[in-house]
Amino acid sequence: MRDLADRMRLVKERARALREKREKRFLWALTALSLILSLALLQVLTEVTGGQRGASVQDMLGATLLYEDAGAYVLVGLVSFFLAVTITALCLRHRYKSLLSEKAGSQETDLPSSEEEKKKDS
Repeated sequence: MRDLADRMRLVKERARALREKREKRFLWALTALSLILSLALLQVLTEVTGGQRGASVQDMLGATLLYEDAGAYVLVGLVSFFLAVTITALCLRHRYKSLLSEKAGSQETDLPSSEEEKKKDS
């Protein structure tokens, strides 16, 4: 029969394994999202440039924002910035939560063993 300390240790190990599995899944999802967004940005860039393989340098300068077709450039820039800020905020939130859970887990490991509990009871 296992005592309380062994059962607590097993529960904490299982909780840590589940947390690590969830974090890995979350990181893979963020990686996939970043890849999809990068490919979408490339697609938008080829659509904006008209599919020209070697678009001239003058077409890609910031001065093109003064032309009437500048809306696409501005839209791509704003969407990219918004997505980058959102992903950064989500990653920081995830990191903050994982640090909090690690602190809570380390505080739980300071529980007294069953022998110390028996001494207190008597």
